[in-house]
Amino acid sequence: MIPYARGNSIAGIKLDSGTSSESWLWKRDGLGSDSSTPIISDGRVIILKYSGPTSGRVTCLDIHSGETIWESNLPKSAKIFYASPVLANDIMRVAREDGNIFTVRVTDKGLADVKEYPLLESMIASPIAVNGKLLVRSDQHLYCLAD
Repeated sequence: MIPYARGNSIAGIKLDSGTSSESWLWKRDGLGSDSSTPIISDGRVIILKYSGPTSGRVTCLDIHSGETIWESNLPKSAKIFYASPVLANDIMRVAREDGNIFTVRVTDKGLADVKEYPLLESMIASPIAVNGKLLVRSDQHLYCLAD
């Protein structure tokens, strides 16, 4: 998976091909991510649009064809998603610049059970899931969150 063009394009690349012309599986313009890294899981690519009018849109693609499986939206805000989302046990977690942490269940049809947790500190670092806990770094603190 290669996002490029400042978040406006994404492509699927075959790693075991011999030449560059044979490497391209598919390409999508108008869809991509600039700051956050897409998630690859179970034959799907999950892309979080980080800014602009579609900020917070989550798009799920088929990894082999690039076709859209579903699209869902996180709550709207003028703030940006710089952090990369993390997926563990079908729960996606992502931090927004304004310090809000979102947890959502990823289903075959989109996002469900969206929960928002305000930490009220600027966050651009990606969260890390470790041993059932979530480590989140703000500009002032390191948090360890658990159920």
